[in-house]
Amino acid sequence: MHDVERTVLRGSPDAGSFSVFCYAGDRLLGIESVNRPADHVVGRKILELGGSVDPKAAADPDFVLKTLLE
Repeated sequence: MHDVERTVLRGSPDAGSFSVFCYAGDRLLGIESVNRPADHVVGRKILELGGSVDPKAAADPDFVLKTLLE
Protein backbone atom coordinates (compact mmCIF):
# COMPACT_ATOMS: atom_id res chain seq x y z
CA MET A 1 0.00 0.00 0.00
CA HIS A 2 1.26 3.42 -0.93
CA ASP A 3 0.85 6.48 1.22
CA VAL A 4 -0.66 9.48 -0.50
CA GLU A 5 1.59 12.49 0.06
CA ARG A 6 -0.58 15.04 -1.69
CA THR A 7 -3.72 15.47 -3.68
CA VAL A 8 -4.50 17.69 -6.64
CA LEU A 9 -8.01 18.95 -7.29
CA ARG A 10 -9.38 19.25 -10.82
CA GLY A 11 -12.79 20.81 -11.24
CA SER A 12 -15.11 22.29 -8.65
CA PRO A 13 -16.57 20.54 -5.62
CA ASP A 14 -19.00 23.46 -5.27
CA ALA A 15 -20.30 22.72 -8.78
CA GLY A 16 -20.45 18.99 -7.99
CA SER A 17 -17.99 18.04 -10.73
CA PHE A 18 -14.40 17.30 -9.73
CA SER A 19 -11.58 14.79 -9.60
CA VAL A 20 -8.93 14.30 -6.97
CA PHE A 21 -5.58 13.00 -8.19
CA CYS A 22 -3.55 11.26 -5.47
CA TYR A 23 0.25 11.34 -5.56
CA ALA A 24 3.35 10.02 -3.87
CA GLY A 25 5.91 12.57 -4.96
CA ASP A 26 5.04 13.19 -8.61
CA ARG A 27 3.83 9.61 -9.18
CA LEU A 28 0.11 9.18 -9.65
CA LEU A 29 -1.32 6.59 -7.27
CA GLY A 30 -5.04 6.94 -7.93
CA ILE A 31 -7.90 9.13 -8.96
CA GLU A 32 -11.34 9.67 -7.47
CA SER A 33 -13.98 11.45 -9.53
CA VAL A 34 -17.44 12.88 -9.01
CA ASN A 35 -19.38 13.65 -12.20
CA ARG A 36 -16.18 13.74 -14.29
CA PRO A 37 -16.19 10.35 -16.03
CA ALA A 38 -13.66 11.36 -18.70
CA ASP A 39 -11.07 12.23 -16.02
CA HIS A 40 -11.65 8.90 -14.33
CA VAL A 41 -11.47 6.79 -17.50
CA VAL A 42 -8.29 8.48 -18.71
CA GLY A 43 -6.74 8.38 -15.23
CA ARG A 44 -7.40 4.65 -14.91
CA LYS A 45 -5.92 3.99 -18.35
CA ILE A 46 -2.79 5.99 -17.48
CA LEU A 47 -2.41 3.98 -14.27
CA GLU A 48 -2.91 0.69 -16.14
CA LEU A 49 -0.10 1.69 -18.51
CA GLY A 50 2.18 2.55 -15.57
CA GLY A 51 2.15 6.23 -16.41
CA SER A 52 1.47 9.37 -14.45
CA VAL A 53 0.03 12.85 -14.86
CA ASP A 54 2.11 15.86 -13.99
CA PRO A 55 0.40 17.43 -10.97
CA LYS A 56 0.31 20.86 -12.64
CA ALA A 57 -1.41 19.35 -15.70
CA ALA A 58 -3.88 17.51 -13.47
CA ALA A 59 -4.85 20.79 -11.78
CA ASP A 60 -5.25 22.67 -15.07
CA PRO A 61 -8.87 22.33 -16.23
CA ASP A 62 -7.85 23.37 -19.75
CA PHE A 63 -5.28 20.58 -20.09
CA VAL A 64 -6.75 17.68 -22.10
CA LEU A 65 -5.77 14.55 -20.15
CA LYS A 66 -6.55 12.34 -23.14
CA THR A 67 -3.49 13.72 -24.96
CA LEU A 68 -1.34 11.73 -22.52
CA LEU A 69 -2.60 8.52 -24.14
CA GLU A 70 -1.59 9.50 -27.68
